[in-house]
Amino acid sequence: IQFLAIDSDTTDIDRMRGMARLDREREFFSINNPNLSTALREKDLIKCNASLNWMDIDRIGDLMLLGNLPVCPIRQVGRYLLISKAGALKNAIESKCRQALNGMNGPNLDVYIFAGISGGTGGGCFLDACYIVQKALENMGRAQSSNVMGFFFLPDVITSKPQVASDPVKVNYNSSNGYAAMKELDYLMSLRDADDWFRQDYGTFKIETQEPPVKMCH
Repeated sequence: IQFLAIDSDTTDIDRMRGMARLDREREFFSINNPNLSTALREKDLIKCNASLNWMDIDRIGDLMLLGNLPVCPIRQVGRYLLISKAGALKNAIESKCRQALNGMNGPNLDVYIFAGISGGTGGGCFLDACYIVQKALENMGRAQSSNVMGFFFLPDVITSKPQVASDPVKVNYNSSNGYAAMKELDYLMSLRDADDWFRQDYGTFKIETQEPPVKMCH
């Protein structure tokens, strides 16, 4: 069994104690960009980047929304952060899969993806993470002998916390992000029925598929 946490913020990783804690050096992949505000101001560069042609950078232009939050509540920004490190993330996932299979005699590989979908990072990243996992497995020749399964946490997991429930702004953006994420997930789970494709240029590789993001979603 191998673990890999993906986040734009190290707060939760740093707070972990005891046997259940993750190894920050070997079990954590950071998509943080310390110069995020500066990068988002470079609108022309973003508009010229083929891997970011989905991004509505003009509407994200109000950088005051970011404030000093370590985790941005804007889903498109979360996705931007993930895609900016997609190549390294795919390599990290392949490495984890190989470690899990080391010494095993050709077993199936089960990959479980856990994600909150109401924040800017999780809600913006989880679908791409699912497809990048599939790409990694394909590169390893494991596409047919692996199962990718998703366990996604709805907004009430966050909005039920007292510090969030008391802030209408946080409740609103968590609810809105969760709704949008569920709509996207619902559509992608039925791509073949819609005769549509998931297409994304990640810079160092591309994905074009009619497969759903996960085989089973809960």
